[in-house]
Amino acid sequence: YVVWDERCRALFGISEANNLPYEETLNYFHKDDRQVVDEAVQNALRPESDGQLDVRSRVVGVEDGIIRLIRFTGKAFFDEAGNATRFSGIAMDVSNEMDAYEEQQKLKHLVDNSPDYMGIATSKGVVEFLNPAAFKLMGIESSVNLSELRSEDFFYPEEFARITEIYKIVVANGSWKGRIYLKHFITGEEIPCHASYEIIIDQ
Repeated sequence: YVVWDERCRALFGISEANNLPYEETLNYFHKDDRQVVDEAVQNALRPESDGQLDVRSRVVGVEDGIIRLIRFTGKAFFDEAGNATRFSGIAMDVSNEMDAYEEQQKLKHLVDNSPDYMGIATSKGVVEFLNPAAFKLMGIESSVNLSELRSEDFFYPEEFARITEIYKIVVANGSWKGRIYLKHFITGEEIPCHASYEIIIDQ
């Protein structure tokens, strides 16, 4: 069950309900954001995630009908067996960020529905994001924890050595385009691709 304080009820536009089943609370989120919220919560309930939650979502006021953008942060606590025993957090109204958030959601929709492989990795080769087309192309199970994947997992050693040199070019010039050969995770088949690499600078 989710216990709501007065401020949280106000953000969701409800006056009385304060003890609801988790599955029911998902209905109070914007229909396009429910999956994102649920995935963030389920990830926080995994011991290897350290129990951390930080997610933004639109909510539609149940009684007032107002759409608000809320940032939820919190932490799950686990027993010695790794079972989540408690979850606590706070909700903050960040509706002033609504326009930027909705633009991000439009971009996410385009990326998720693109037929092309799209991914993000850190400078140390830690995979941070893959779109559905990338999962399908590479034969990666959707349940895989992306943070456990490294760039070298996607290539045979000889090709990864070439990718390492390409990365130096990307760092120097900001981008690179050309032919690369990926490695299918299940069959080991080499997959020829036209790749476009871009540097993303964290602000």
